[in-house]
Amino acid sequence: MDIYDLLIQNLGMWLAITNQTLIYWIDMPANATGPLDPSISLTNAGFNVVREIAGTAIQLSQALVDFVNTLFW
Repeated sequence: MDIYDLLIQNLGMWLAITNQTLIYWIDMPANATGPLDPSISLTNAGFNVVREIAGTAIQLSQALVDFVNTLFW
């Protein structure tokens, strides 16, 4: 197994763990047909949770890009 396979395997594992965690913590509203449905209505608390998750995801993805760049460039 080379470094690329190991990196892909570990990233896939972390994405699966994150997906299962978010499924456990976040409930889709009953009126939603999917995660990108424009008719979904969120409460203030729900909006704040979504904003925090989005901000954290952006920061983590940038950290991941920087990490991979230091490994291979």
